[in-house]
Amino acid sequence: MRRLAESQETRHKQAVQASEWITRARQNALAICLVALGLTLLASALLGTRGLSRVASLGRESRRVEARNFSILQENVRLRDELRGLRANDAKLEQVVRRRLHLVQDGETLYRWDSDAAAGAGVAHSASSAHSANNSSYSSGSSRSSSSPFSRNSILTNQPSR
Repeated sequence: MRRLAESQETRHKQAVQASEWITRARQNALAICLVALGLTLLASALLGTRGLSRVASLGRESRRVEARNFSILQENVRLRDELRGLRANDAKLEQVVRRRLHLVQDGETLYRWDSDAAAGAGVAHSASSAHSANNSSYSSGSSRSSSSPFSRNSILTNQPSR
């Protein structure tokens, strides 16, 4: 009987050891799964489509758009001021209209040139700086006015032959 008791005791110890081993194995497997899940979540948070890199990218884009909006608002203010000035000053309005639409009065000649070709052809820089915005210069041959102050007379276009 003693052997039977020892045998049962040994089996019981082995069963307890096996049970403890299975419990430790389950705990280790659970720990490994939790670590893997944590690493996956961390990688997703850092590199995913809604992760920190995307948030940083959106922050940079937001700052760029805000800067662009600010410059557009400044340009709008400048254009409003220019418009107020043109509405208040008829001479300035006429000058701007004539320059942008290339309009001339009777007896005037409009000279136009390509700024790149002008540099190569030896055209004087003082003439090209008269209206550098549209590369045109007005010279008045006489001060007489006609029935239409914006008639299209004598337009010379100086462009190099190619």
